[in-house]
Amino acid sequence: MELLRIHNNQIDVIEDLAFVNLVSLKSIQVDSNKLKHWNREWFTNTTKLEIMNFQNNKIRTIPRRAFAMLNKISAKDVTLDNNPWKCPCLDRIAYWVYKNNGTIRASSECAGGRIPVCAYPSTFSQTCLEHVDEDVTKKYLKNLKSLDPPLPEYCVLPD
Repeated sequence: MELLRIHNNQIDVIEDLAFVNLVSLKSIQVDSNKLKHWNREWFTNTTKLEIMNFQNNKIRTIPRRAFAMLNKISAKDVTLDNNPWKCPCLDRIAYWVYKNNGTIRASSECAGGRIPVCAYPSTFSQTCLEHVDEDVTKKYLKNLKSLDPPLPEYCVLPD
C-alpha cells in the first residue's frame, strides 16, 4: 500500500504500531478526525513516507521520542494546520521538516493567514511541554472562533 487515506472518520485514537507493516507507504492522510495524541511508534518501518497530512484534528504536541522514528523518514510535504498546537512544540516539528528539506503546507480550504497556527501557555515558555494544557487549547479555539468574517464550519474544531 502506497496511499492510506483516513479522512473525516471521527477517529480519536490510532493504536501503537498501527502503520508498522506499511513499509511501502508514501502518503498518509489522516485529516479531519478527532486525534488528540501523536504516537511515537506510528511510523516504525515507514521509511518511504513522503507526504503526511494530519490537518483538522486536535493534536497539541508530538512527543520528543517520536522524532527518533520521524528522523528515519524524509517527508517532503507535511500538512498539520488547524490543530491546537503549542507554539514551542510546533517549532520542534518545523525544525524536523526543515532538516529534511521539506515543506509545511497550509490546507487550501482553511488557509489565508487568518487561522491561528499555535498558542503559548499563560506562563511563556520556549519549551515544548508534552502534557495537555487545556488553557492553551481554549485560547487557541477562542481565537479561531472569533475571526471576522467567520471561517467555514469545517475549518473550526469543535470543543
